Amino acid sequence: MVASSAHVATAAPSPITYTINVPASSGGITGFITTDGTLGVLDAGANFVDFGLLADNGSLTYLFSPAAGSLYSGYGLSLSATATGLFFNFSEPGQSQLYIRTSPFDFLSRGVCFSSANVSCGNIPIPGFGLYFDTDTVGTSASGVVQIGTAAVPEPASWAMLIAGFGLIGATLRRRRAAMA
Repeated sequence: MVASSAHVATAAPSPITYTINVPASSGGITGFITTDGTLGVLDAGANFVDFGLLADNGSLTYLFSPAAGSLYSGYGLSLSATATGLFFNFSEPGQSQLYIRTSPFDFLSRGVCFSSANVSCGNIPIPGFGLYFDTDTVGTSASGVVQIGTAAVPEPASWAMLIAGFGLIGATLRRRRAAMA
């Protein structure tokens, strides 16, 4: 009799796309952020896959996306993800920030910023979030853990395909057992 050992490979998590809808005192931030599927505390530089945010300050709008040349950065422990939501902890005691801007050298011209209690984003309230276009800044104070995005829920057709797939796997396994007997 030969002993066999099975190695179970763990699959990489599937990317998750979160729908962003953050109202500001005037205008707001809408769009999407796609992560690599990591759950828990996120590092924007390592866990973001794609994004497209439309920032509206009440009089102007600006699109932030990789296709438009925008980039993002982040540090600290404030940004976290679950299977159903994307959250920012504005009360994080350390320095935490998620910062999306038009270019690596564009620190004060156009950007979207979420910041915790101990870090500044120009004239945006601390802690808080906001957006700024040149000299026109719109900011909103915030505290606690705030959900800034929700994950898409699979459509019923996706669930039906998943259940049908499990049914086919079960039927195949049952058929193999019958053939071996």
